[in-house]
Amino acid sequence: MKENLNNVPNENEQNNTPVDTKVKKPKMYLILKIVAIILLLGAITMIVLSFTLGDEMDSNFGLRMGGFLCLPICVFLMFIAFLPNIQRAMIKTNKYIIDKNKEDLKDISQQSGEISALGAKEVAKSVTEGVMEEVQPDNNLADKDEKQIFCKHCGQKIDADSKFCSHCGKEQ
Repeated sequence: MKENLNNVPNENEQNNTPVDTKVKKPKMYLILKIVAIILLLGAITMIVLSFTLGDEMDSNFGLRMGGFLCLPICVFLMFIAFLPNIQRAMIKTNKYIIDKNKEDLKDISQQSGEISALGAKEVAKSVTEGVMEEVQPDNNLADKDEKQIFCKHCGQKIDADSKFCSHCGKEQ
């Protein structure tokens, strides 16, 4: 049977056998790690030698630049080589965070449901009170209408005992 490099089970494996939880890394990552470490050691050696071999800046410039140019390549290769390890660590971290916060998330969802229920009750209560106010006339409003007169100048309703109009400001 061929080695599956993508770690995705084929149809026969999916139907007949349980999925293997331990993921096998291809040998390519091991080779990349070895190459990156060798390049890193070479770059460090080139940089150190360029500073220790002589006092002249120009004679060691090529050695020094070669070492400094190898460093980003080494970092890139190391990142690619350790990518499966990084992904595995991220998955473990996410699972740990989810497991630790599962109870908190349940509490939050329960509390938000309770808050929503209380809010719905308050809205229903306010609507009911508003409907009841519209159905039952307010006696104070009837008294206010009886104590109001019209302004002599602008014709707006004002209190009967006011000396000046609240709309135009003229004396009554």
